[in-house]
Amino acid sequence: MRGDLQTTANETYVATLAARTFRALMALAAAFNLELRQYDATNAFINALLDEEIYVQCPEGYTDRDHVLLLLRALYGLKEAPRLWYQELVRTLTKLGFTPVLGV
Repeated sequence: MRGDLQTTANETYVATLAARTFRALMALAAAFNLELRQYDATNAFINALLDEEIYVQCPEGYTDRDHVLLLLRALYGLKEAPRLWYQELVRTLTKLGFTPVLGV
C-alpha cells in the first residue's frame, strides 16, 4: 500500500508512544518493582475492518491490471490503518472491562 499517495476526505491521526512517556512508564515500573512484558503485533493493522469502501489498483505481477480491488480489511501502509486498529483495540479492551482514562 502506498498511503503517501492516498487521498482521503478525513484527516487520520493516531498518537504514538512518545519517548518521555515511555521513560516515565519505565521509571514507575522500576520504582514499584513491576514486571513488564512487551508484545509486538506485527500484523495488527491487517485485522481491522474498514469503515468505508476503499478500492486499490491491482499489484504488480497481477495478470489482470485493468481491474481494481475492493479492500475488506485494512492493510499495512493504508492511511486509515493505525486509526482503525486503535479503534478495534479500544473496543476489545472495553469488552474485557477496561475503561479509558479521559482528558490525559
